[in-house]
Order: sequence, then structure tokens, then C-alpha cells
Amino acid sequence: SDFNEYGYTSWLKYLTECAFDFVPRVTSDYLNAPDYDFGYGSYTADNFLNGDRAGDGVYPMTDISTADPDVVFVHLGSNSGASDVQNILAIWDQFIADGRFVIGAEILPRSSGAFGYDADDLAACYAANVSLKAAAATRGILFAEWASTVTETVGGYGSGLYLTDGVHPNIAGAARMADYLKTF
Repeated sequence: SDFNEYGYTSWLKYLTECAFDFVPRVTSDYLNAPDYDFGYGSYTADNFLNGDRAGDGVYPMTDISTADPDVVFVHLGSNSGASDVQNILAIWDQFIADGRFVIGAEILPRSSGAFGYDADDLAACYAANVSLKAAAATRGILFAEWASTVTETVGGYGSGLYLTDGVHPNIAGAARMADYLKTF
């Protein structure tokens, strides 16, 4: 599908009265292309940056470069890894070098019931967000501090009220995220 009605970008477009247009992804071998969301399910920041995950022939950075957007909103999910922060920074830096307006975002924590996600993973998520926020400030880019829009408590696990599978926002979570983003 081109747009998911439960995605935060569709909600954001509605809440801002269509203040922006989506750029279509047409270059990728990714399963859902062509589409407009540039989402790459289960990709880590490393997969996004370097492409060709397990030989799949998908290169997200090339997809975005070919689409040639003015603004790039970089929200990489909770497929965490030790090098996530450095890879996200490399992604931001590449887009900045390409002359794009970059907006960064916090990594969303998973719910406490998400498979394989424990207190150490939660702490790593929030530590990564602190590093990303500081790096966004040094680069002068906008940074969405929105993890708390989908959590049980500030600094806590993601809430089952807002995450459909413990990882991805459901319609209520997406609406809350979009409501936060409209302030940008």
C-alpha cells in the first residue's frame, strides 16, 4: 500500500492540513516499493546505512538520494545494535552533506512484553537517545523527543495501548506521535 492509515506520517499530513507532500520511493527492490513511506521493516541502522541486508539488494540511502527530497525525517526504530548511534549519525551527516534538511528522532522503546527486550535494552535505548539529542544539537538539526508519546511512563517501556506488537505504533500511538510532530 502507498500509505498506512495507522502510520504517523499520514496522521501528520492530516493534522497539518497537507502542509507537505510525500516523495515516492521507486528505485528499490524492497518488498513494498513503490510506495511513499521509505519504511524498511526490521532493518537496523546499519542495514539502512549500508544496504543489501543479507543480499536483499535493497539500498535505503540510494532510494532516498534518488527520490531527491528537500527534507528527510530520520526515525529508525528499536532494532537496536551496539553501533546504532554511530550509524544514525552517519546517516544524518550524509543527508546534510547532500544538502537536505534533516530532522532526527528518538528511538522508541519497545514494550516490556516484546520478545527479547529487557531492562538492559530499555536502558540502552534511552542512552542512545541522550547521545542522539546531543549530536542533533551540535549539528543544528531539529530533533523529535517523542519516546514518551508511546510509553507507560516517562523513561519507561512502550505501552501496549500505543504499540500494536510491542514495537510498532498502532493507530492510537501514531496519532499521538503525529500530534507531537505537528509542533515542529
